[in-house]
Amino acid sequence: MPSTPQLDQAERLTGVIDPAMPVLSARDLFDGEWSRVVDPIRTCVRAHGFLCVDLTGHHRVLTTSLLVQMERFFALDAATKARVRDPGGHYGWTPSSAEPAYQPGTSSNVESYDLERPLIDNLADPFWPVQPGFQTAALDGWRAYLALADALLEAIARAVDLRPDFLTSQCRTRELNTMRLLHYPAHTAPLTSEQVGIAAHTDFECITLLYQTRPGLELRTPDGRWLDAPTQAGRLIVLFDDMLERWTNGAVLATGHRVRRTRDARYSIVTFVAVDPGVPVGPQPAFVSAERPAAYPATEQGRHISDEMARARMYAGRDRKTDPTDR
Repeated sequence: MPSTPQLDQAERLTGVIDPAMPVLSARDLFDGEWSRVVDPIRTCVRAHGFLCVDLTGHHRVLTTSLLVQMERFFALDAATKARVRDPGGHYGWTPSSAEPAYQPGTSSNVESYDLERPLIDNLADPFWPVQPGFQTAALDGWRAYLALADALLEAIARAVDLRPDFLTSQCRTRELNTMRLLHYPAHTAPLTSEQVGIAAHTDFECITLLYQTRPGLELRTPDGRWLDAPTQAGRLIVLFDDMLERWTNGAVLATGHRVRRTRDARYSIVTFVAVDPGVPVGPQPAFVSAERPAAYPATEQGRHISDEMARARMYAGRDRKTDPTDR
């Protein structure tokens, strides 16, 4: 898969996700029913470049509760939301004007509320919204989605013939994880090609869990087609990220994706599952041979995020965040 700077924002949308694509059951993942999920994951890695997962009833309830809180929060005026904007840009509210660009000449149109470990670990942090029910819904969502992520990491490792605990053991501390609660405002005026929801990119971590309330997400397949990701209640999209591509020496390609602007407002819950700080990430021996030499130098998660965010700031012409591990 082309990396973020190699993706072409102007490539046309060519279709929708194949309705016959395998869909994983979150219940099978939690129950360790590997025989039901490993072969579908292998198929999706080769043919689709992402996964679809049907959530459990418990996850659906938590997701609905969190979406209610998100709608209430994003409906507040900018001055009120600015009170929970961390000046260092680590977490809390990010206005649309401060969202970085991933492609030259593009302008992202999305606001967010970002959760990271310092906020999760301090319930008295002043950058939590003063909104009844928000903190509980956010914490419940953080825990539930990361529990699902752990099950997915083991299933993916089994599917690509890594040691079953290879990914979970190195994505354990949550220190560089981010959960982004996103609001894409509705638009009615004509748009230029530069005005997007979020421009084409791959995510920097290991995997990403993404839930959207309306269509708008577009995904790039391994053979270069851009597909619309229709919304289906209770269904999650799982993206493969840069670190997974590096570990597998490109056997699993990072999922190129972008979000178009839409006439209807959209909300999205995005959980980035990152590799622990200090873990070297490079092609594993099983994926390297004389015919397939190592295609990626070893790196570390924080450094990779820092490099990619520096590129995004350069494209946007502004310096939104200064911390090297920020998203």
